[in-house]
Amino acid sequence: PLDKHVVSVVSRGKSAEGGGDEEGIPTKSAHSYAISWAELLEQAILWNATPRSCGAGAQSGYQACAPMLVVAAVAPLLAQAGSAYLRNLDDVLARSCNADQVQIQLLPMANVAASRHEDSSEDLSPREALHVKALHHLLHDEHRIALGYYQKILQLCPGDALALSLALDVSSSLSDGKAALRAAASVASYWNERGRRGLPGVTNAVQPGHSIGTALIAVGYAAGGRYVEAERLAEEAM
Repeated sequence: PLDKHVVSVVSRGKSAEGGGDEEGIPTKSAHSYAISWAELLEQAILWNATPRSCGAGAQSGYQACAPMLVVAAVAPLLAQAGSAYLRNLDDVLARSCNADQVQIQLLPMANVAASRHEDSSEDLSPREALHVKALHHLLHDEHRIALGYYQKILQLCPGDALALSLALDVSSSLSDGKAALRAAASVASYWNERGRRGLPGVTNAVQPGHSIGTALIAVGYAAGGRYVEAERLAEEAM
């Protein structure tokens, strides 16, 4: 289930279906992204929260049982808009919470997940540990340091589409087209080979996720000024 959510998140909703047909493709994409993010957030809260009601003086407690669910739900917001946006979103959520409803607070949940950034246990894989470290720095608006961790993830796991998407988002926030190009170029060979390999026994088929990876690489190339290659890859992704 998480793979489906992550694919929809990094594709900005384009992999999801339903909603917004009458308003055109941009609205449909936003609608699908919202549905997927809501489902992912629900799972993050289910696995990481020990919440109480929104009554007077109530606080929501969180535990870091499934930090990668929190990473997938919150890191894109931090990468694009920073911790101040998350605080504002928490204020909106708090005002919209009725007394008999569970209070949702993204920043406390993210802080608890990020508290495992120095965790040396085997509960987290090397890839997951790097994601949590990047989340920790995003929460402190240290986007440049977080970008370094996403580059390490891409070296370790070039097929990590979430890390690639976040690297591009952080590069955009930093107005660093060269960093976006480096991130895209570092995994281009992997995704190209993945597309050529195809599926066993199926003619002219590619591995799942190839279109998303190729589209993200096209974005990175365009940000770095390599427009001809970006256009070719965008057409391939379609």
